[in-house]
Amino acid sequence: MPPKILLIGASGYIGGSTLSSLLESHPSWDVTVIVRNEEQASAIHDAYPGIPLSTVIGTLDTPGVLISEAAKASITLQLANGDHNVGTDTLLSAIASSTTPESARYYIHLSGAATVLDLALAPGSPPSRSWDDTSDLSAILDLPATQIHAAMEQRIVSFGATHAQNGLRTAIISPPAVVGVGSGPLKKGAAYHVNMMMQRKKAFVVGQGLNRFDMVHVKDVADAIVSLVEAANAELETRYAGNPSSSSNAHWNDKGYYFLTSDWVTPDKTTYVKTAQSLMRMRSIPLDDGVDHLTPDEATSLHPFGTIIFGGSLKIQGKRIRERLGWKASSIRWEDALEEEIENEVSRQERGEILGVGFGRE
Repeated sequence: MPPKILLIGASGYIGGSTLSSLLESHPSWDVTVIVRNEEQASAIHDAYPGIPLSTVIGTLDTPGVLISEAAKASITLQLANGDHNVGTDTLLSAIASSTTPESARYYIHLSGAATVLDLALAPGSPPSRSWDDTSDLSAILDLPATQIHAAMEQRIVSFGATHAQNGLRTAIISPPAVVGVGSGPLKKGAAYHVNMMMQRKKAFVVGQGLNRFDMVHVKDVADAIVSLVEAANAELETRYAGNPSSSSNAHWNDKGYYFLTSDWVTPDKTTYVKTAQSLMRMRSIPLDDGVDHLTPDEATSLHPFGTIIFGGSLKIQGKRIRERLGWKASSIRWEDALEEEIENEVSRQERGEILGVGFGRE
């Protein structure tokens, strides 16, 4: 019996790429996506002709739709706004209410490794430490609720622990900066630093420009989420076969926390912008010489989260998904991902698209 999957966020960058990867690997699975309007629904259906994909109109702010659809699903993917309290709580409650020890239900949540950002670190500085999703997990889940994403992550883990005996399984996927061009039917991504270099017509960093923010390609994120869905389905199949105690290698609930990391040596931001500068000039994109060093206030004037996007530092190690599920990052280089983004940004600007104020995942 194929699993019944509910996916929220299919119109977005990561959610759309995950839908593409999921349907490519499992075109016969029963997948329902919640989208905002009929226009998005039509675009998604047109992108996957011949695949029995269901679309439902709704958002994280339509509890009736969330409750109805989550109650039907064996695996729910919340890949939209990871900090949406009401929508996430509604999904979890609906899933828990329809879960029994004999029939487990799974909830996979897209968060972000900004949870462990050192917010006291001066923008433009190197990372103050590295975080590991195995040896540092207890510390990660005990961070102050004021840390980005931390309050939501702690709520999910706590809810999963409370309902674990009744068959609820939760997992949190936490990537660093997600780069490259997405494969979804609608949003392909938003390269904020590239975009702002084009607008300013000059490369820039914040402070000393020594910050390093780990990156992972969007295809790798999508494939990692699919690997976790496959692990959940493997467990469901053993239950259907009459062995409810069997499990996969995946970790869930209080251990179900997965950083995603590439095999790249993360460049400092000065190296990154100089590489972008060179690639842009090869495409005759007008840029002045040199690199500006912005103050934190100047970075914030470019984007509300400018000190993080342009000046933040993050170093993580995603061991759990590699050790438990055998996931591997692709061989795509960060320079190749940057080149993809520049090409996409040129096309995006030619279409007159405007960047939002989030982190480009919506």
